[in-house]
Amino acid sequence: MRMNNFYLIQLKIHSMQKQTMMAGMMAGMSMAMISMLYELFWGVGFWAPPVFISGFFLRSIQAVALPVGFLIIPILVGLVAHMLFSMMLAMPFVRTVRKYHFNKLRAVLFGLSFGAGMFLVMWFIVLPYLNPVMLNLNPYAFAFAHLVWGTTLGMIAVGIKHS
Repeated sequence: MRMNNFYLIQLKIHSMQKQTMMAGMMAGMSMAMISMLYELFWGVGFWAPPVFISGFFLRSIQAVALPVGFLIIPILVGLVAHMLFSMMLAMPFVRTVRKYHFNKLRAVLFGLSFGAGMFLVMWFIVLPYLNPVMLNLNPYAFAFAHLVWGTTLGMIAVGIKHS
């Protein structure tokens, strides 16, 4: 009997982690679609954001020609990396929202500030040194996409419960 109770507790924890990862994926997808559509309409290429993200791992992407075309391996690497990074960042975000019992408004405001902070760190500290090809993206669209990411994550995080 005792073993079954322990197993049930682990399932509850696992379910919350799965919900958090799904929240990170949904926020990451909303951010990716905004970035991809913006870059499509402004001539850099629909696939530019995931291809540029893959430049962290595929160094030859640093010299990719614009507009960016359909490059299957860099697109897959970039999308997977983006979703994993988004899920990793969702973990501390959701933990903070739950720890301080944020209501929806506070969670969204925290998401906006979290997204803005991520933009600033990425644009001014990380990208110039580790993946400069991403600086070909429009900084305003990149910032807006980060704000959408944080807002989406904030709206979802409030609803994550122990189940």
